[in-house]
Amino acid sequence: MIGYVSASTLAHLLDCGETKIWEDTKRGILPKPYQIGGAKRWKWSEVENHIESGSHGPTSPADPILGAARGR
Repeated sequence: MIGYVSASTLAHLLDCGETKIWEDTKRGILPKPYQIGGAKRWKWSEVENHIESGSHGPTSPADPILGAARGR
């Protein structure tokens, strides 16, 4: 089970760079991270739900790698 992840871990899980994570967060493609202590962390279940629900808008398709990893 994955809980809260750093930008580095999230980038690894989504097979992209950390810069893309921050850009996509700014654009609303990814949910905003939580401040935990001195670090920013994303809740993995929220990232999955955000991507799957398409709440990032019709112009930004859901991550095809994440979908393929789930057999979709």
